[in-house]
Amino acid sequence: MEESQTREDGPPGLRRPYRRTRAINRPRQRSDALHAASDGACRSRADQGGAAVGGIYSSTLSSVPSQRVEARRRGAGRREKLMIFGDDYATADGTGARDYIHVVDLAAGHLAALDYLSDHAGYYVWNLGTGNPTTVLEIVRAFEEAAGITVPYEIVARRPGDVAASYADVDKAHTELGWRAEKSVADACADTYRWQSDNPNGFAGA
Repeated sequence: MEESQTREDGPPGLRRPYRRTRAINRPRQRSDALHAASDGACRSRADQGGAAVGGIYSSTLSSVPSQRVEARRRGAGRREKLMIFGDDYATADGTGARDYIHVVDLAAGHLAALDYLSDHAGYYVWNLGTGNPTTVLEIVRAFEEAAGITVPYEIVARRPGDVAASYADVDKAHTELGWRAEKSVADACADTYRWQSDNPNGFAGA
């Protein structure tokens, strides 16, 4: 399987604009923190989903071309069908697999990082993810079960530069921060559907 497990000290990968930007900015952030004699942290996050109980925050619909976001738009009636990029990868069902984290777990990870900085001087990097890849079709099925609907989709050509599976190595965050993602993809899909049903137009002004 062509896959990528992301480590904090591993090569950044330069095929995607986000990763190129991260590769440029991370050394600059570290240098700025050291020269200013201040503490800092960089958190590399997985794809986020879900919503907080009570609707305080959510991974809102945006223009990001993520298949998770597109599945949400389709479930909210904003897309005729979901486009899935490739079904011939060496994964369980042939679709690409990525690391998806519940937004509540992601928030808890950020708080754990801030707590760590209160007692440790320096600059640190942690991956915040589940450490487990989930395929696009697994996301679709989980959302269908949560929403009680069928999500129409079409398989289209792969996108250049995509790998079969990409997920975070989260051992460092668990060891140093005592943090680990607790919620499942099913939780994220169920909470997303509940939040979207309560807020069909998203946050005001979002």
